[in-house]
Amino acid sequence: MTYDLDHALNCQVLSLHQRQEHLLSGCVVRRNSLGYKPKPIKGLLKPQLKQELTSLGIYEGSTRTDFRTLLTEEMHGIQRVSALLFNTPEAELENLGLSTYEILPNEPPHDVGHHIQNVFDEFPKHLSAPERQF
Repeated sequence: MTYDLDHALNCQVLSLHQRQEHLLSGCVVRRNSLGYKPKPIKGLLKPQLKQELTSLGIYEGSTRTDFRTLLTEEMHGIQRVSALLFNTPEAELENLGLSTYEILPNEPPHDVGHHIQNVFDEFPKHLSAPERQF
């Protein structure tokens, strides 16, 4: 419901730390996030969905559609690691200077994820070999 501005602005705002913890609390999504999958929840098969829900303490459903619906409800719109944490999903936010970073429900930072990924991909190509070492 992020397109409903009234709803979005009245939602409880989760901190970046809360989003990070919630996303990485399940075993399958954690593994996919650490494997640098841009959308760690997308395309999960039935056994993976069941394993993820079980690791979150949810033991309902019997079909892939049931599992998908339950996971979507559990994640509350969280679909991926924030672009700021893409390369280090488990990093301590204090060490990155992000401990007070605020996320609004109507403009999540992952919207710019592909732009940031482009910087990571393209920037090294413009550096000399010794500069790339850093």
